[in-house]
Amino acid sequence: MEFVLEAPDDSASSRKQGPRSSSAFRKAKLDVKQPELVPFQSILDFLEPGDPTFWLLDLQGELLLSLFPETTRYGGYEYDPRMLFTLWLFGLWCGASSSRQLETMTRRDVRFIALSGGLHPDHATLCRFRRSLGDSMDGLLKHSVDLAAKAGMVGFRRGHVDGHRLPGNVSQWRKLREQAEAEDSKDEKSDDSIGRGKDPDARTIKTKKGFVKGFNALALADEESGIVLSARVSNSSSDSAQLEPVLERCIEIHGELPDSIAADKGFDTPRNAYAMELLGVESFIPAHVPSVFTLGREGRLVCPAGHEPNRLEVSTVKGVPVLKRLVTICKGCPHWESCLRNGEDEKKAGKASKPRKEPANPPRYSRSVRTPLDVPVEPWLAMHARAKSEDGKQARKKRSCTVERVFAHTKSRLEFTRFSLRGLALVDLEWTLEMVAHNLWRVRNAASNALFAWLRRFLGPCFDEDRRRQALSPCLARRSAQPVLAA
Repeated sequence: MEFVLEAPDDSASSRKQGPRSSSAFRKAKLDVKQPELVPFQSILDFLEPGDPTFWLLDLQGELLLSLFPETTRYGGYEYDPRMLFTLWLFGLWCGASSSRQLETMTRRDVRFIALSGGLHPDHATLCRFRRSLGDSMDGLLKHSVDLAAKAGMVGFRRGHVDGHRLPGNVSQWRKLREQAEAEDSKDEKSDDSIGRGKDPDARTIKTKKGFVKGFNALALADEESGIVLSARVSNSSSDSAQLEPVLERCIEIHGELPDSIAADKGFDTPRNAYAMELLGVESFIPAHVPSVFTLGREGRLVCPAGHEPNRLEVSTVKGVPVLKRLVTICKGCPHWESCLRNGEDEKKAGKASKPRKEPANPPRYSRSVRTPLDVPVEPWLAMHARAKSEDGKQARKKRSCTVERVFAHTKSRLEFTRFSLRGLALVDLEWTLEMVAHNLWRVRNAASNALFAWLRRFLGPCFDEDRRRQALSPCLARRSAQPVLAA
């Protein structure tokens, strides 16, 4: 039996006859075996208009060689550090944080081939280049903030600080396994020993989902655009001790600080309030534990009844001299019950105790406030009062769309959920590089949105979002970044 395949008939009569006996496909526009007939003039013609590759190519030409270390010669000849940096940057945008993934991309992905100029740096070269950026990350972060400032995105009016805990490049189940073995053999083993699969700088840190073995990544973000001004990594789970280092790094990078700083109650300490007052920064940090003391007239410390502390005690807490201020004339005070409910020694799990009746013979009751011996208490209470004001409430509400959005964008869009390098210095480098990628992502989006707004303004009804691929050409897409980079 012989089968004959007939050419499909596109006439109207044939379409009415039901299903065809053979399949018909669209004819290919090019023959891959004949490269001279390929209807493209450049490799960039393979990209869609508005592709981020065009913006990164323009960024390659704008970057200065002085931003990168001089020791970048690997493999017998020197790669352009600007090319290697844009490869890492675009890789982070695509969720590829491995040097082996980047090596594969430079051979298979036309966007990475365009960024690398047809070169194929191996994974060892890419890995060593990233490790060599330790002393250059502050300059790259400053450059990203400068680009955002030229685009009108950063005003240094108010900054938001917060920490984000991420696991390190270490086995998260190792501690539980060793604890079980220690219970069986009654031989405690160290979890911080240097070995394969271990990071000596990683610490057990508490998160909302439990405990992880990792680091605490902090960021100072601008309120207007969410651009990260300063970033730092610590292996301490406490946020309060990391506020001053983050602000110091911001001064080292930019030479200035935002006019005001807002943070959550995890950063509430007398020393932080005093440090920001010395720096001339207005602080908005709510009280971690509400105090019954306030600042009365002439800035004096008073209790709800208007009494000043009549007794001072000096003690040592964790090796730090602490000054305790007390009011001991509480017997018979009409504010005794309210002080008892709001007092810090009646707090349990962060909740106030239930109201209770005053006994016939109330016990001797004292109210106190403690600060380090060399830190005054007035800036601390003034900061709590500002946090309760309307301006302070608005500042706290905007945290969800600034620094919290930075962490959400880093985890969801950049797919950065754990550190891949080991050691506190390299982990700090990796986190700062992620923040640079976040900043340049925001700058690039602002440039694209500005171009589309310009087209809508001048073309009016003729501009159609669905047909913008036909309205834009690769050259016009490349010019979209020029007002930002050359501003």
